[in-house]
Amino acid sequence: MAWTLYVLNENVQPPVGPMEHSQHETKDTAVKEAWGLTYGPTRQPHLKPIRVEGPDGERKIEQPELEKLVEEFAKNQQRK
Repeated sequence: MAWTLYVLNENVQPPVGPMEHSQHETKDTAVKEAWGLTYGPTRQPHLKPIRVEGPDGERKIEQPELEKLVEEFAKNQQRK
């Protein structure tokens, strides 16, 4: 079972997406990847995380909720 992270590529005009970026074993690792694209040491600001889908598309985490999860993850990283 895989959680899939979808991104929007804002490096081209018009932006391209949503496109599948990566698959993960858990929701938490997908959120961690979204954090990495946004804030991490190898960040890619032109790739904007927009959605995470659970196995078989049954659970979608849309952008507003995903942004909150990424912010929460970022705060936890600062505490370490």
